[in-house]
Amino acid sequence: MRVISIGSVLQEEITYKRYNDWQDVARLVSYCFFEHFPYRQLHMIWRLQGLWQYLRGDFVWKPLKRKGLQSAQAP
Repeated sequence: MRVISIGSVLQEEITYKRYNDWQDVARLVSYCFFEHFPYRQLHMIWRLQGLWQYLRGDFVWKPLKRKGLQSAQAP
């Protein structure tokens, strides 16, 4: 994924020359390394939790507590 993102930033800069300063391009390329950082790690944790629950035989959805606004509750 990073290769596609970096390639896209560089191709846009070569084609359109949108950025006046090379530091802007360097900043965008550095952001490409961090764009998936928290999501991929959280996704792996969620998948491992699901696998662990499956292996333990826990197939039941647990009830969730509502955390909405007090004024939105029905009387």
